[in-house]
Amino acid sequence: MGWGVLAAVGAVVWAVLARGDSRQTAYIALLLAVLSILAGARSLRRASRPFRLRVDEYGITLDEHRLGWGEIEGVGLRYGPADSDSTPPDPELFVYPAAGVTLPGPRVRSLPDGRRGYPLIDGGEVDQGLGVLIDTLKRYAGTRFEGAPYQYRPAVAPGAAAPLVPGFGPIADAPGVGAFGPADEGPGKEGRAFAPRWTAGGPLALALALTAVGALATLRMVSGGPVGGAQQAVVLGPLAGLGGLYGSGWLFLRWLRPLRLRIGPEGIAMRDFAATELVFRWDQIAAVTVGPRPYTSEKHSWLLVWPVPGERFALPRTHVVDGHETYALVALRRLRDPGEVEPIVRHFARRRYAEPA
Repeated sequence: MGWGVLAAVGAVVWAVLARGDSRQTAYIALLLAVLSILAGARSLRRASRPFRLRVDEYGITLDEHRLGWGEIEGVGLRYGPADSDSTPPDPELFVYPAAGVTLPGPRVRSLPDGRRGYPLIDGGEVDQGLGVLIDTLKRYAGTRFEGAPYQYRPAVAPGAAAPLVPGFGPIADAPGVGAFGPADEGPGKEGRAFAPRWTAGGPLALALALTAVGALATLRMVSGGPVGGAQQAVVLGPLAGLGGLYGSGWLFLRWLRPLRLRIGPEGIAMRDFAATELVFRWDQIAAVTVGPRPYTSEKHSWLLVWPVPGERFALPRTHVVDGHETYALVALRRLRDPGEVEPIVRHFARRRYAEPA
């Protein structure tokens, strides 16, 4: 607005002093300056009524407009696209109104799942922080707070009716039980550990043998003794020894800390070869399923986990599916007894297990 006022004063002076076509140009500059002043005045008026978002037991209030929880089908934090090796940016807070309900103000967005979504605010811009916003939504939104892609449904007991509305919030395991209650008792209650389909023991033995052969050839070459073979093959001894030594170290780490997947009443623990174990407690998981990785042409199944919003884990294979962070833990073809993973996960995950809608 200030720059517009200065430009307007300059344009008036220009118009008074100018003649002919130059004066017409001054009038155009004056018109643009007036538009700038009007835009500044509009911004000042909006600034006098600052943005206000309130979430409570009655619903969500945006400035002076309120949506009761009965008018809201769902609310969620949608992440934008990110590289698989980077942390997604701060998510946007979205409200999905019930059929026939409109929310004045924000621009409606059509989402890939066919719903209407209203972006309210960037999660990183909340004055009290994203963590407080998530805790508030968990407290008041209940099952309307989505923690997994909309195209999945919570698993149900055999013969029970499927939920009418897909999507996961901080779901309750059973009537009268708080969100993320303990896993049920029964067969397999101690959990199950899955080992890799192949171990590094055999390749490690071969690498050690290659190291020994390379070291022997190198020793004979240095000592001037006969090494045998073509002259061109003499230089392969040191190379084979170095390659075998490097491979032995790499395979030794894989043999010492093999791939391991554990599923039990406490949660899911996954350790890749020679990596730090990653633990998902059940109260950190919104949904879990066994299926192909999203947005890929792969046909084999993976163990996929959707964490509760706000939970972050150091895992490189992260995808954003329908605005939700998805962790691809392990391809089942890498495990022994891959067909037993899905029943065990379903048993302990209960309603957290995700069924395609």
